[in-house]
Amino acid sequence: MISNLDVPGTIAAAYLIWGAYEEESDPSFVFNGHAVNGTEYREALDAVAYVANVSSYVSTGTHSYTVENSSPYTMLGASLYVVYASEDVDASLVTWLGGVDTAYWNRPYFPKGPDTEVYSYSFAPVDYDRQATLTLSVGGGDHTNPNRGDALWVKSATGAVPTNLVDQAGATELLHNLLTSHEGPEWDHPTVTVTIPANATYFAYQIESPEDDNGESFILFASSLTAPLDCPTGDLTVNKKVDENGDGIFEGGNVRANELGFQWSDITETKMRDMGTPNETGVGPHQITETQLPGWHFVGWYDDKNISDYSCTNPQGTTLPVPVEVFEDQETSITLCNARDFTTIDFDKVVVGGGPSTDQDWTFHVEGLGDFTEASAPVSVPTMTQYMVTETSGSYDNLYTLTNASGICSYANGVITLDTGRQGGTCVLENTRNTGEITGVKYYDHNANGVRDDGDE
Repeated sequence: MISNLDVPGTIAAAYLIWGAYEEESDPSFVFNGHAVNGTEYREALDAVAYVANVSSYVSTGTHSYTVENSSPYTMLGASLYVVYASEDVDASLVTWLGGVDTAYWNRPYFPKGPDTEVYSYSFAPVDYDRQATLTLSVGGGDHTNPNRGDALWVKSATGAVPTNLVDQAGATELLHNLLTSHEGPEWDHPTVTVTIPANATYFAYQIESPEDDNGESFILFASSLTAPLDCPTGDLTVNKKVDENGDGIFEGGNVRANELGFQWSDITETKMRDMGTPNETGVGPHQITETQLPGWHFVGWYDDKNISDYSCTNPQGTTLPVPVEVFEDQETSITLCNARDFTTIDFDKVVVGGGPSTDQDWTFHVEGLGDFTEASAPVSVPTMTQYMVTETSGSYDNLYTLTNASGICSYANGVITLDTGRQGGTCVLENTRNTGEITGVKYYDHNANGVRDDGDE
């Protein structure tokens, strides 16, 4: 059970590594209810290591995960390595190393200390000290007694990576007698904070089982190093101008664009950002895209430093994504231009049941647009927009009932709704002449006195 693992950001990758004894090894098991087959990545002496990509089965937030059905072989243990992105953490270089390195005490044919491998991470130098995190996955320990001899040696510098760190100048001994005592004899993943000095180009480490009376036996299966990156930044602002009425004038700015729901993002990210707000971002090339709102189309873009040469009506480019170069400690801004899509609508009246009204007697009032008749010319309106419609035939209103709406209009609960959609079209309204019943009574005047007497039927 991997209990209460907190992943506070977007998951980039998740890998499960585990170790086993070679003669009993089997790569299949069940991770959190999902059947998984691992890939063997290293085998040495009597141990074997596997890795499996479990990114699809790990979730953001705090969760627990199970590792089951590892029989018939003995799984020494497993470690889950999750790489995630979050605005709450600085940009870091995350490097994972996999290997099988045995350190057996009191067995002369197995390595103890200087004969174990030196593992190293390489990176670009920076001009300041950094604090990095080293995590190890260690299995196969024989004891939990903290007095058993084991050690971790580390060194970070420039130049060639040493082939041995144990008891060497410049190397530091860490985790003495604690490598396999933290969580149990079969598996542990100790984590230590190490210093990477300014201008260093590598970080190296080596495990040791000292050749003394209390040495420990264990196997190193994997490690990861998380080191802060030197990430120079600059400010990037994406502005927005919009033409809402189709007149070619882009009068709407960032405030209106944000009200409409426009946002932008870098194509390598999932976070959407508001228009007009400066955002600190890494230097170098970026590809900017935006929210695609129904009823709008992208007109073009221009770099704000070129505003004397370009505008929304004469854009620098007309396609997305927009290439932008951000420079260290400098402000960069671009403007994206969008215009409303327009289409045309007209009206058709159908009168069922005859006069006195004709099709031309009816007037249609469209809220926000005005009054129209069947003879009116098609009117230009924004696409993907709904309007409320009322109708009148003057003195004939009480003689007719609206019975159907079709085309781009619908009728429900006494309300006519016109939906322009993407293509526009005709709103067809059908009214039917009201009708009623007349009851007639007939009787016979038997005595021809002009009066309905009893018996006259």
